[in-house]
Amino acid sequence: MPTYHVHIYREMRLYFSAIEAPSAEEAAHIAAARPTDEADSVEDCDGDNSSALVDFDGDSEYEKSAIVEFQPAWLQKSAKDLLDALEYFFNIMHDYPSSLRKGYVRLALEKARAALAKAKGGPI
Repeated sequence: MPTYHVHIYREMRLYFSAIEAPSAEEAAHIAAARPTDEADSVEDCDGDNSSALVDFDGDSEYEKSAIVEFQPAWLQKSAKDLLDALEYFFNIMHDYPSSLRKGYVRLALEKARAALAKAKGGPI
């Protein structure tokens, strides 16, 4: 059975204390820009696993390495496409008279189908 070395990319909680900022939002941006090792504490918060980098043992050139994405990564990568498809559909329904919608609705459905497939990690 092959042996692998796996790097998991997981959501975690980083705590940064005493950040001075003009607003809560700015404090959040300042903390987000700081490296992990500057956090006062790092905790596993049962966060989502977004992806893994899997290296095959003995493959020093990393030719057999693979990236495995889990559902949170699919959703994150598809969010813009889903939003664009929904906005496109909304604009058609709002801006076009019903007599002109048919072809545009078909295109909107194609955009939605592609975005949903991306969000689910495969065809729908």
